[in-house]
Amino acid sequence: MIKIYPLLKMINNKSSFTQRDLANELHISLGTVNSQIREAIQKGLISTEGNHYELTEVGINEVASTLITEKETLLKPADNNKVTTAVILAAGKAQDFEMPACLLPINGETPIDRTISILNYVGISDIYVVLGYQANEVKAHLANQNIHFLENSQYEETGTMASLALIKNVVKQNTLVIDGDLVYERMIVEALMDSGFTDGIITTSIRGSGDEAFVDFDNQNNLIKISKDIRQMNRLSAEMIGISKISVSVLNRMFDIYEQNQNPWLNYEYLLQQVGTSFEVKCVLMSNAAWVDLDNQKELSKAKSYTLPLIKRNEMDNQIAYAKEQIVKALKIDSNSIKKVTFAGGMTNTNYEVEFDDKNYFIRIPGKWTEVMINRKNETKNAKTASDLGLNVKTIYINDQTGIKITESVHNGVTLSSRMVKISNNLADIAHTLNELHNADITFENSFIFLKEWKEYEDLVEEQNASFYPNYEQNKSNVLKLVDLLKNKYGLESQPCHNDLVAENFIRSSTGRLYLIDWEYSGMNDPFWDLAALCNESELNDTEEREFLVKYFGRNPKESEITKLQIFKVLQDILWSTWTVAKESAGEDFGDYGINRYKRGVSVMEGILENEK
Repeated sequence: MIKIYPLLKMINNKSSFTQRDLANELHISLGTVNSQIREAIQKGLISTEGNHYELTEVGINEVASTLITEKETLLKPADNNKVTTAVILAAGKAQDFEMPACLLPINGETPIDRTISILNYVGISDIYVVLGYQANEVKAHLANQNIHFLENSQYEETGTMASLALIKNVVKQNTLVIDGDLVYERMIVEALMDSGFTDGIITTSIRGSGDEAFVDFDNQNNLIKISKDIRQMNRLSAEMIGISKISVSVLNRMFDIYEQNQNPWLNYEYLLQQVGTSFEVKCVLMSNAAWVDLDNQKELSKAKSYTLPLIKRNEMDNQIAYAKEQIVKALKIDSNSIKKVTFAGGMTNTNYEVEFDDKNYFIRIPGKWTEVMINRKNETKNAKTASDLGLNVKTIYINDQTGIKITESVHNGVTLSSRMVKISNNLADIAHTLNELHNADITFENSFIFLKEWKEYEDLVEEQNASFYPNYEQNKSNVLKLVDLLKNKYGLESQPCHNDLVAENFIRSSTGRLYLIDWEYSGMNDPFWDLAALCNESELNDTEEREFLVKYFGRNPKESEITKLQIFKVLQDILWSTWTVAKESAGEDFGDYGINRYKRGVSVMEGILENEK
C-alpha cells in the first residue's frame, strides 16, 4: 500500500492526465505506473474513465490510514463542496443558566432561532438539532420549524463528539456543524459555504474569554492543532468559533476513529484535528467578524449590549452591490473580474473584502457623520506618509472627497484582538511600532486636539436635539480641570500620532510583520494619547499597562507619567462616549458601548481629582 500512495495522492490532487504524465511527475517508469494503476483498480482504490482518475471512498479511507502513519498530508476528499445539511449541537448545559443557552432571549430572538434563520437564508433546510439538557423545552420552542431532532441522553457525561456521532446513520451529506450557543453574523456561514474548501473551520482572533479552543494553522491555512491549553500552541494563530464544514469522507473517518474511543468527554474538534493530519482541513480566518459564545453571564451581557446590536447594524448596512460598484468605478476594472465581495465589519465605517485578479483587497465605505467628523484630505496625506514609513498597508485608492478607500489585504494576515494585544511579544511589537511613529522625522499637517474634537461631537448631538448622558454638565466641568492639569502640571507634546489604537487596527502578517491601519484620526498630538488608547481599547490591567510602558520607554515609568496616562484615558472615554451619542442620534445602535465608556471615564476622573487635592 505504502509504495503506491504517492500515485494516489497525485490522483487526489489532479484527476486528468495521461499515464506518461504520471510517470514524469512521479519520476518512475511508465511500466511501474501501469502496474500501480492496475493494482489500485483491483483493490478498488481508484476508478478510471479514459484519462480521468478518481479515488473511491475505499481508496480515501485506506490512504488516510497510511498517511496518518507516515506523517504525510494532505488528501482532498472526493466529495464536492456542496453543503445541504446542518447539525446544531445543543445538548449541553451552561453553568450560569437554568435554561438551555440556545433558548436565551437576546433582544427579541434566541441563538437557535437566529442560526436556523441563517441556515435557511443560505439555502440549507435539512437541519438536525442534537438535544440533551431540557430537550422537551427545545422541542417545544421549535415545534413549528421543519427540524429533525436527535437526543444525547448522556449529555452530562459526554463531549460534543458523542452528540455528533448520533448523525452517523442518518446523515450522508456534507454537513455544517454549529454550536447551539453561538450568536454570530450571517457572513460567517456565507464565508464558509463560499470558501471552496470541502472541509474547513471558522477561526477568529483570540478574544480571551477563558474557554477558547486555540487553533494553529500553516501558511496554506491547513489546520495543524486545536487545544484549550494555550501552553501547547506553537504560534497563536486564532481561536475556533464553533462553526465547521465537514465532508462525508471526513465525517466517516471521524466516526471510524470514534468507535475505538475510550474517552467519553471527547469533543469533535479534536477528532477533526486528528483526521486533518491526512485530509485537507482549512482554517477560514475572519478576524473582523462579530460573534459571541454564550458560556456564561458575562458573555450573555456582551451579546445583549454590544454584539447583537453590532450584528444588526452591520447586516442592515450591508451594501454589497454599492461596494462592488465603487470598486469598478475607482479602479476602472471589469465588474466580471470581481469574484467575491463580503462584509468585513466596521464601527465608524462599513468595510468589505473583495477578491479580483487573484488578490484580496479591502474597500471602506464611510459611515454616517464621517464627512463631518473626519477630514479626508488629512487622512489621505497621513496614510500615505505612514505607508512610506512602512507602518501602514499599501493603499491603492483613496478619495479625499467621499472617503472611499481601497487597500491591499495582508496575505494570511491576523487582525489582533484585545486578548492578543496583551501577549508579551505583541505588546513589545506595538511599543516598537509606536516609537517608530512618534519619533519619525515627519510632521502631519493637522493636529488632533481633544477640545476641538469634543466640541464637534457636542455640536452634532445638539443639532439632533439628542440627550447627553446623566450629569453631563457637572462632569464636563471636571474634564476641563483635567485639561488644565495637563497644560499646567504634566505638560503636552506634539508628535505624529495615530489616535485610534483599537486592537483591530493592528494586523500581523504571516511573516510576523505588524501593520497599523486606518489613519482617519491621525495627526499631531501628545504620544500619551496613543499610549492611553492602547490601554483603554484593549482593557489592559495595571500589570499589563506597566509592562507596556516599560517596553515603550525602555525603563520603568515615572509616577507623573502614569498619572498623565490615566488623564488621557479619561479624555478618550469622554470623547468617544460623546461620539457614540452623536452616531446614535443619526439612527445607529451601539448598545451599551457609549454609556459604559462614560461611566468608566467618570469613575477614573473622580479618583484622579481626589488624588490631586
